[in-house]
Amino acid sequence: MAADYEVFDRVAERLRQRNQYRPADSYSTQMFTTGLAEICGKIREEAEELASAAEQLPGNQDQVLHEAADLMFHMLMLLEARGASLGQVADMLCRREGISGLEEKRTRGE
Repeated sequence: MAADYEVFDRVAERLRQRNQYRPADSYSTQMFTTGLAEICGKIREEAEELASAAEQLPGNQDQVLHEAADLMFHMLMLLEARGASLGQVADMLCRREGISGLEEKRTRGE
């Protein structure tokens, strides 16, 4: 199956609409209404679940992919809540492309 990277744009657009119109029967509406702290907490939870799934024995690939999708969904939600876009993340990656990770960290003072 060919990768459909446009799914990220479709999900981001759906989240933008949910944030704007706030339909009552939407998980995304609940998260946007609860606020940024709740979204950040969910990202921490999903990141931990992804890391835990990845550390398990081989053959757990479906669970790793499931948790990665959950994390990506909530990351897109966070970007929407902060008024940022996946395109801006891509721009940041392009600016950092070809720069050593160690050098990039030094320029940030870490």
